Amino acid sequence: MRYSKKVSRADNQQERFVRFTGWIVGFVDGEGFFLSDLFGKVIEGKKHEQEGAIRRVTKYFMNLP
Repeated sequence: MRYSKKVSRADNQQERFVRFTGWIVGFVDGEGFFLSDLFGKVIEGKKHEQEGAIRRVTKYFMNLP
């Protein structure tokens, strides 16, 4: 089985989608790439950073008027 460290085309498309989605949500909520950070951490599987991003999202939505 061959293994490559190159980023695949699908990975690039997924990254673009995450950034684009975060840009749209950020544009609407005024927080920039707010949710793309969360999605990125989930995709990358970085548990410690993922938990911090989830806390920020929860805090944001709990403080909505």
